[in-house]
Amino acid sequence: MAVVDLHVVMVPWSAFSHIMPFFQLSIALAKAGAKISFISTPKSIQPTLQAILSNRSADWIIADVIVHWVVEIAQAHDVSLMVVSPCSASTAAFMWPLHYLVGDGQKRFQSSPESLTKPPEWFDFPSSIAFKLHEATGFQAGFYGDNASGISDAERTAKILNVGQALAIRFIERTSNKGIVCMRWEPQMETLWHPSIRGSLFHSGWGSVIETLQFGHCLVVLPFIIDQPLNARLLVEKDLVVEVDRNGDGSFSRDAIANAMV
Repeated sequence: MAVVDLHVVMVPWSAFSHIMPFFQLSIALAKAGAKISFISTPKSIQPTLQAILSNRSADWIIADVIVHWVVEIAQAHDVSLMVVSPCSASTAAFMWPLHYLVGDGQKRFQSSPESLTKPPEWFDFPSSIAFKLHEATGFQAGFYGDNASGISDAERTAKILNVGQALAIRFIERTSNKGIVCMRWEPQMETLWHPSIRGSLFHSGWGSVIETLQFGHCLVVLPFIIDQPLNARLLVEKDLVVEVDRNGDGSFSRDAIANAMV
């Protein structure tokens, strides 16, 4: 089937760092002649997808690796499913070999936070890609641990692979004559492109990594969750960024941020 004959339904996870890569992929597919249905809604995503598949034919669903529930819908409507991860290859290699996400493989590899603080056994090359202990503790509990739904995030990921704004008013007032504090989402590419920008301090999410590296700025990273710490190790290893030093418990100081930016 030629690309011009395809109807592709895009189902990103509802976060900008996931939506934007899906949006760029949608543009590329549309330029090639495919018809695109892009689902981006904070509510009723599953009913919306069901309605699209029921009312019009679709050849493919391209879904985010986090959107585990799309598997049953794709199977029910006999639509081919492709899974796309907006995370880096190094993160996927570290976290997502399928047989290590559930069952005995998970118990053997991710048995404790400490087991996540070194490169995994299937890395047959030198690497510094691993969590620090304070990062691993939160990740191990959140990704592999039980939650209210009864199915862990690791199980959800395995399933699909197998087929807050809060800022003190005083801070805004204190910094009002030194720069701009944005309380809403801003187009990052346009901001980074501005000639007054010379550097960037960010969380090392992979989408931001791809965008910030295009401009040749000085980069400082302060990772928090999921793939961000692994991305930071990779970028430090390649001498592309400076990572903010943290204490053993994960805390950090303004001096640590200042030192990283010198």
